[in-house]
Amino acid sequence: MGVLQQVLHATSLQTTPNPFNGTTTVNLQMPEPGDVQVEVADVNGHVVETRLIASLQQGTHNLRVALRTPGTYVLTARVNGKTLSAKLLNTGNGGKDAVEYDGIVEAPYYDASTPYYDYDASTPYYDYDASTPYYDASTRPKSAKGSSYHPFQLGDYMRYVAYARGIASQTMTQYQTEGGMILLPFTTPLPAPGDALPCSDAPVVTDYDGNIYNTVKIGQQCWMQFNLRTTHYDDGTPIPLGQSYSETYPYYYDNDTSFIPLYYRGYLYNWPAVMHGASASDANPSGVQGICPTGWHVPSEEEILQLIYYLFLQSEYGCGYYGNIAKALASDVGWFYCDEQCTPGNNPNMNNATGFSAVPAGIFYPYGYLYEDEGEECHFWSSSISSGESEPFGWAFQYDDSSTYGFSDSPSMGCSVRCVKN
Repeated sequence: MGVLQQVLHATSLQTTPNPFNGTTTVNLQMPEPGDVQVEVADVNGHVVETRLIASLQQGTHNLRVALRTPGTYVLTARVNGKTLSAKLLNTGNGGKDAVEYDGIVEAPYYDASTPYYDYDASTPYYDYDASTPYYDASTRPKSAKGSSYHPFQLGDYMRYVAYARGIASQTMTQYQTEGGMILLPFTTPLPAPGDALPCSDAPVVTDYDGNIYNTVKIGQQCWMQFNLRTTHYDDGTPIPLGQSYSETYPYYYDNDTSFIPLYYRGYLYNWPAVMHGASASDANPSGVQGICPTGWHVPSEEEILQLIYYLFLQSEYGCGYYGNIAKALASDVGWFYCDEQCTPGNNPNMNNATGFSAVPAGIFYPYGYLYEDEGEECHFWSSSISSGESEPFGWAFQYDDSSTYGFSDSPSMGCSVRCVKN
């Protein structure tokens, strides 16, 4: 039986070489198509790189891993309900921390009578309804013609990928049996020009514990792209661990440390922990460093409204009609399924146009000491007290709602935290 005729029976990881001097190649064998979430963490559990690779076909794929700092790491791949791990021993400097897709190296046997993609020009891969476009008319899909010369034999296949504003489209495969049109859909909607990029003056930020957070520029603001997961204030003061109701300064996790780095959920903090003794603020910027690293601050209600109003005015971020921006803020992983269009739980590949990457970390309720709504909702504290209320203000959205909403609740409730650059 030839190499291309092998039937792949198990999902597996193999790293070569290992140990390695800065860079190595990981072979990922997939018995069926699917999305792959890859994460690399050091021995202290600090995530140094993550990558979602969408719509890989059946076969063996190469992932190239680069690490800047020598040490021991764990690579975790989650695919089709399975979790695989491999220990990485790095002895050099690869110049960056990155996980890059390097292509397919072995595909299953191809039968020309049943092509891998059954493409019917009358029913495109995406059923695009011009009456209710996700994008406005100025950003509808466009086609282009080109030519390339490369010798091939019948049964060979070509892989195609397109790029726009630095974002890669879904990779498509066509076996070379005949000509045809290739549609290259983008798994994430295109952001407004200048958005969804690392902040130019602060592409990453590090907290007291050494956790590294990517940043993202949205409009005129620079946000942390991940939820906060520090256990110390920036002056080194520990934040006491809490697993039940408290009026002091606890952070929460549901007795499961794997919860914290997964999809960058982070910890859930009560409002006193977030403020670290500072007074409430409605200013823009808030001026409250609180739990954030030096040079960053807890956003006020006005700063959150600035973000929301900016998104309302950009056609790239609306879905269906005015105000539906939750999908543009939500990460493309972790959400429960919802069959209602324009919600974070519906077709999550089309989430996260802003790059904000909000994950449904859930909340901690002080009433009954319950961790709830993981996979369903995300809640973020602000530095403000709600107008006309005595309780702190936060903002939230959920898997089955297309819009965001504000809330006020007990300061003892545990919510996620995002910091904004000063």
